[in-house]
Amino acid sequence: MTFFNRYCRAKGSTSRLAALKQVQKQAPWPESYQHFFALLKKENQHTQRLAGALRVQQKAVKRLTTELNEVTTQLDTLKAQLAQLQRKRLEQSLQPLNDEE
Repeated sequence: MTFFNRYCRAKGSTSRLAALKQVQKQAPWPESYQHFFALLKKENQHTQRLAGALRVQQKAVKRLTTELNEVTTQLDTLKAQLAQLQRKRLEQSLQPLNDEE
Protein backbone atom coordinates (compact mmCIF):
# COMPACT_ATOMS: atom_id res chain seq x y z
CA MET A 1 0.00 0.00 0.00
CA THR A 2 1.35 3.42 -0.83
CA PHE A 3 1.95 6.15 1.71
CA PHE A 4 -1.07 8.16 0.61
CA ASN A 5 -3.38 5.17 0.90
CA ARG A 6 -2.14 4.45 4.44
CA TYR A 7 -2.20 8.12 5.36
CA CYS A 8 -5.66 8.87 3.99
CA ARG A 9 -7.27 5.71 5.35
CA ALA A 10 -5.85 6.13 8.83
CA LYS A 11 -8.60 6.66 11.40
CA GLY A 12 -6.65 8.94 13.70
CA SER A 13 -3.89 11.48 13.64
CA THR A 14 -1.56 9.18 15.60
CA SER A 15 -1.76 6.60 12.79
CA ARG A 16 -1.20 9.32 10.18
CA LEU A 17 1.85 10.58 12.04
CA ALA A 18 3.24 7.02 12.23
CA ALA A 19 2.75 6.58 8.47
CA LEU A 20 4.42 9.93 7.87
CA LYS A 21 7.38 9.04 10.07
CA GLN A 22 7.77 5.71 8.28
CA VAL A 23 7.78 7.23 4.79
CA GLN A 24 10.27 9.91 5.85
CA LYS A 25 12.74 7.20 6.88
CA GLN A 26 12.42 5.29 3.60
CA ALA A 27 14.49 7.60 1.44
CA PRO A 28 16.47 10.83 1.42
CA TRP A 29 13.65 13.02 0.11
CA PRO A 30 14.18 16.27 -1.81
CA GLU A 31 13.63 19.49 0.10
CA SER A 32 10.17 20.08 -1.37
CA TYR A 33 9.04 16.66 -0.09
CA GLN A 34 10.56 17.33 3.31
CA HIS A 35 8.67 20.61 3.45
CA PHE A 36 5.44 18.82 2.48
CA PHE A 37 5.98 16.17 5.16
CA ALA A 38 6.66 18.88 7.74
CA LEU A 39 3.40 20.60 6.83
CA LEU A 40 1.50 17.32 7.15
CA LYS A 41 3.07 16.70 10.55
CA LYS A 42 2.21 20.21 11.73
CA GLU A 43 -1.38 19.84 10.52
CA ASN A 44 -1.77 16.52 12.34
CA GLN A 45 -0.32 17.86 15.56
CA HIS A 46 -2.71 20.80 15.35
CA THR A 47 -5.59 18.37 14.80
CA GLN A 48 -4.51 16.42 17.89
CA ARG A 49 -4.49 19.60 19.98
CA LEU A 50 -7.92 20.58 18.71
CA ALA A 51 -9.29 17.10 19.42
CA GLY A 52 -7.93 17.32 22.96
CA ALA A 53 -9.50 20.73 23.46
CA LEU A 54 -12.80 19.41 22.08
CA ARG A 55 -12.77 16.52 24.58
CA VAL A 56 -12.19 18.98 27.42
CA GLN A 57 -15.08 21.15 26.21
CA GLN A 58 -17.38 18.14 25.84
CA LYS A 59 -16.64 17.08 29.42
CA ALA A 60 -17.37 20.61 30.61
CA VAL A 61 -20.66 20.67 28.71
CA LYS A 62 -21.63 17.30 30.18
CA ARG A 63 -20.79 18.48 33.69
CA LEU A 64 -22.70 21.73 33.24
CA THR A 65 -25.69 19.87 31.79
CA THR A 66 -25.75 17.61 34.84
CA GLU A 67 -25.58 20.62 37.14
CA LEU A 68 -28.35 22.36 35.19
CA ASN A 69 -30.56 19.29 35.47
CA GLU A 70 -29.97 19.17 39.23
CA VAL A 71 -30.80 22.85 39.60
CA THR A 72 -33.93 22.37 37.48
CA THR A 73 -35.03 19.53 39.75
CA GLN A 74 -34.41 21.70 42.81
CA LEU A 75 -36.37 24.55 41.23
CA ASP A 76 -39.29 22.23 40.48
CA THR A 77 -39.26 21.10 44.12
CA LEU A 78 -39.25 24.70 45.32
CA LYS A 79 -42.13 25.57 42.98
CA ALA A 80 -44.16 22.67 44.36
CA GLN A 81 -43.43 23.78 47.93
CA LEU A 82 -44.40 27.35 47.10
CA ALA A 83 -47.65 26.19 45.52
CA GLN A 84 -48.39 24.14 48.65
CA LEU A 85 -47.72 27.16 50.90
CA GLN A 86 -49.95 29.36 48.77
CA ARG A 87 -52.70 26.73 48.89
CA LYS A 88 -52.44 26.59 52.72
CA ARG A 89 -52.55 30.39 53.00
CA LEU A 90 -55.59 30.49 50.74
CA GLU A 91 -57.31 27.82 52.83
CA GLN A 92 -56.48 29.76 56.01
CA SER A 93 -57.78 33.01 54.56
CA LEU A 94 -61.01 31.27 53.50
CA GLN A 95 -61.43 29.59 56.92
CA PRO A 96 -63.15 32.63 58.55
CA LEU A 97 -65.64 32.71 55.66
CA ASN A 98 -66.41 29.03 56.16
CA ASP A 99 -66.88 29.58 59.91
CA GLU A 100 -69.48 32.33 59.30
CA GLU A 101 -71.70 30.02 57.29
